[in-house]
Parts: sequence; C-alpha cells; structure tokens
Amino acid sequence: MQKLSSLTVSLLAVALVLLMTAFAIATPWWALVLAMAGAVLLVWPLRKSAALKKLTQDAPPVSASNGAEPRAAAIVPVRSTVTFKQVAGLGGVREELEELVDYFKNPEKYRRFGVNLPKGVLLIGPPGVGKTLMAKAVAGEAGVPFFYAGGASFVHMYVGVGPKRVHELFAAARKNAPAIIFIDEIDAVGKARGGQRGDERENTLNQLLTEMDGFESGQRVVVIAATNRLEMLDEALLRPGRFDRRVEVGLPSAADRQAILQMHLAQKPHDLDLQTLAERTVGFSGAALATLANEAAIHAIRRGADRIEAIDIDAVKEKVISLKKTGDLLDETLREKLSRYQAAKALAAKKLGVGFESARLQGDFLRLPSGIVAQETLFGLIAAHLAGLAHFEARGEGAASFSEADSKLAKTLADRYENSFDPTGREGARLLLARAYETAAASVNTRSVNALAKKLLQNESVAFDLL
Repeated sequence: MQKLSSLTVSLLAVALVLLMTAFAIATPWWALVLAMAGAVLLVWPLRKSAALKKLTQDAPPVSASNGAEPRAAAIVPVRSTVTFKQVAGLGGVREELEELVDYFKNPEKYRRFGVNLPKGVLLIGPPGVGKTLMAKAVAGEAGVPFFYAGGASFVHMYVGVGPKRVHELFAAARKNAPAIIFIDEIDAVGKARGGQRGDERENTLNQLLTEMDGFESGQRVVVIAATNRLEMLDEALLRPGRFDRRVEVGLPSAADRQAILQMHLAQKPHDLDLQTLAERTVGFSGAALATLANEAAIHAIRRGADRIEAIDIDAVKEKVISLKKTGDLLDETLREKLSRYQAAKALAAKKLGVGFESARLQGDFLRLPSGIVAQETLFGLIAAHLAGLAHFEARGEGAASFSEADSKLAKTLADRYENSFDPTGREGARLLLARAYETAAASVNTRSVNALAKKLLQNESVAFDLL
C-alpha cells in the first residue's frame, strides 16, 4: 500500500479527535457539527490522494528541457502510385533518375560490375517545378516504400528531438529496404554550419551526416532531397559519398509547358491552342500551369460556358501570377531585360572558363563545382554572377531587380573563399568583389549580349557549345 504523506496523516488524526469529541458532548447540535467536520477531514485527504495518483499515471513524460516533449507519430512508409507517365515536362530529369528505378528492379545487373546505388540524389530547382512529384514517381516506378519528411520537421526547440527523429527515419527505411527517403526543403536542416554553437539544428544535421555515412554497400536505401537554395547547404552534405548526384529541375521550356497543359486539360472540355498558350506562359512552373487550367475551368463554369476558351485564360492569368511568390512571371519589358542579363552572365562565364550545360532565360545555370575548385574557376564564377549587373550599369540602366540574388551569391562566395585568393587574408571580400566586378565588365560586349539575348527570348535556352 502506498505510504500517506505527513499532512494526510495529521488531517486524519484531527478528524478522529473531532469525531470522538462529538460523541462525548451532550449538546446535540454541537455533536452534529463536529461529526460533519470530522467526516469531511477524513474523506477529503483520501479523495485527494486518489486523484493525485490518477493524475500522475495519466501525465505525459516530461523532457529534460522542462517541457512536455511532443510525441512523434509512427514512421510509416507509403506506396506511391505516381508514375513517369503522370509527370509531364521533365524528360531530361526523368532520364537521369531512370537509372535508380532500374537499379531497384535489377540490382544484380549492377552488382556484376561493382556498381553501388548512390546514397543521395539532390534535386535542385525553384518551387513548383515538380521535385516532390518526380521523387514519388521514382518510388512508384520502382515499387519501393516511400518515406516523406520535410526538413523543417526535424528542427525543434526540444533538445535531442531532431537527431532522434532522423535516426528513427533511417532505421525505419533500413528495416523496409529497398526504400526511398525523400527530404523536402533540406536547406531547413542542412544550412552551412557556423562556429561551434552545437545548437539543435546543427546536432540534427550531424545526425543526418552520420546516418548517411552508415549506409552499407548494397543496402538499397536512397535519400532524395530537394532544395531551391543550393548555395546555403553545408559543404559536408555535398561531398562525394553523401549526395553523389545532383539533378537540375528547372522551369519548363515552351515544349514542356505544352505537354504539361495537355495533361492538365485532357479531361476538361476546351477550345484552346496549346502551343500559343505555352508561348504565353513563360516562367510558369508545372504547379502554376495546373492552377491556371483549374482556375480557367472554374471561370468557364461561372459564366455558363460549355468549354474553356481563351477569354477564361485571360480572366484568371493575372490571378495565378499574383499567387506566385517567386517573382518569375514577367511582362515583355522585364523578359527583354532578363534575356540580356542572363546573356551577359553566360558570355562572361564562357570567356572566364566556367563550364555549364546551357544558358537559360530563367533560373541559375551557373553552379559551384563539387570537390576542390581551382582559384581561376572560382574567381570566374564570382565574376560571371556579377556580369549581368555590370552590363546594365555600363549602359546607364541601373541594376535590374533580379540582380539581387546573384549579387548576394557572389558576396557569399567571396566571403567563404577569400582566403583561397590571398592566404594572408589581406585582400578581403570587398576588394575581391571589386576585382571580380571589373573583370566581369571587361569580359562581354553589348553586341554579343544582344545577339544571345534574342536567342534566349526565342528558345528560352541556348546550349554552351552554341554560344
């Protein structure tokens, strides 16, 4: 039997004394009052003790941080029903990821040649271009369990919760291997570490790195992660042996947009020229095109029409544009400026020896190479990111609104790698940026920029070899 507290024992003693006194008193009403008081004192501590016991049994566990630790839901995989046929406009991305599907289905074919599955695949691209959908399609085509996690879901105020959830996620994936882990917005947990703070986010990142290092050869668990801010990721995540493969998922081209529109309008009655509509929707992501088709259908229903027409598209297009946060839907004037801005970057990069696949009207086509980077290549990359800004200022037009991201990236690179240019640290990031800007301004001429800008406006991308 559980021991009673000293207060409870004292109250019981007083209650017994009152009851005994009540029986000894001759006056009836005094006896009744004392008897009732004694009964209350006798029953109350017993009821309180039982209530406290029940409350203690029902209370949730308390963490070391003086707060109730949230109970994590059980980690259960899903079986994706998405296939490559349901993903339009991502043909190039599909080709790079089909190897994963084949490896999952035919592992022995690769083992004969000693080929191991890449531990991690990083999908890089702006919001809404289909990164999550493509990851689901890989899992659906391969027929393997799919574990979804958002990067922000790992970061908590409770000490130890983030690393614990990462460990549980990877343990569940190993148990269900072959399997795919998809981490959306990995930059939320994978930002570059600064100093030795040892905060919860950095501890979670360290756990993620440890788990990826713990993959054994042939275990057939792949981590697919998505980000639109590659430059923010910690270098340890990007080194070989972790995210071995990077796949660019850019905004769709005109042909891709036509394929996406055809898919989303296949079950909707319409009288639209999809080729013309694709040409009018430069800068629309796959998600934005899906929203455009749906909103146009709603507008047609609202006006009592029996099919979607061009007037429905015109009526809702501005609404869809206003819903976007990326600012990548541009009018004709801004498109012309952007074409010259991107052309200047591309020409400067080629002249300074920075390689890339193709120049694009929208999106960042210049990426920092993995591994050891030559000083000349790194300096050229910084200068190329400033070339668009230099082109506008040389013509007296001022900086375009879309130069801010490139300027920030160039400064980030200069801050991070300034000692690579001057081991003694005398130059500093400010002087390094100034020298790179001068190099950028001298690396391109207006005639070449305008010629390439026209090609970008017409084709939206130009291969490196055709510059």
